[in-house]
Amino acid sequence: MATAPLDLLIFNPPSEEFPYVPVGTFALCDWLNRQGQRVRVVNLGQVSRSEAHAQIDRAMESSAPRNVGIILNWKETLSGFLAVGDKVHRTWPGLPVWTGGLTAGFYAEELLLRAGFLHGVVRGDSEIPVQAICSREELSA
Repeated sequence: MATAPLDLLIFNPPSEEFPYVPVGTFALCDWLNRQGQRVRVVNLGQVSRSEAHAQIDRAMESSAPRNVGIILNWKETLSGFLAVGDKVHRTWPGLPVWTGGLTAGFYAEELLLRAGFLHGVVRGDSEIPVQAICSREELSA
């Protein structure tokens, strides 16, 4: 029996400086799951870039997500964030890629201009906009 696709697969990018998943991500995922959304987090924070690429492939193939999120909570994760985004975009073109987090919210406009793989940036309280993304509802600015 095939597993139903995830509504959202979230990657914490590889980073030697900040390998931890922000605690708010767990709260968001818990809330989304209680709302009936299928969400999973993959922490790439403590693995090498080459191992991160292999883990991305495995996670994507096993979960067939409808959306991908990449955490950008700290500037120290920017390099890993860009690497994950580029990998997802090259391998699964057309798949919506979203980001959120402290740094993402602060630099939203610049990220949207420079990170061509992004479909959008979630700023501030994320529960309602991310639920809309997962449900494929129309979003307003």
